[in-house]
Amino acid sequence: MRCRRVLAAAGTSLLLVTLSSCSAAPTEACSAVAYSNSVRVQVSGHTSRVADVGFCGGATCTPHRLAMVYDGNGSKPTPTFPVSHEGDTWSVPTAFERPRIGHVAAFDSGGSIVADSRVRLAWRNMGTEACPGPYEASTSLVVGG
Repeated sequence: MRCRRVLAAAGTSLLLVTLSSCSAAPTEACSAVAYSNSVRVQVSGHTSRVADVGFCGGATCTPHRLAMVYDGNGSKPTPTFPVSHEGDTWSVPTAFERPRIGHVAAFDSGGSIVADSRVRLAWRNMGTEACPGPYEASTSLVVGG
């Protein structure tokens, strides 16, 4: 009788260990597979002159305003990769690029450059270790009067 109790206890313990290993948290599923990296640009100075911010990666590149596409009537332009901003902080998409060196520029409403600077960038993973990306780099730009 005592042997049965010992075997029953051992069997119950084995069953609990087996079931508890099945109920462990599942591995993280990566849902953001089509993300875009971005450069955050903090604009200061005469910010009222700024209508758009552009960025390009590389030591000798020239930033441009992002390419515009038009709706079916040809009347409402929208950027192909929309630049967004909250106040004086602009977010410029770079697709999957993460260049260490780049060139950032601010444009007025007529498309003229009102400020520009060559920059060195340090990229931060905004995702998790298991699901990396998107990445973001930050820099600043001063617009003169």
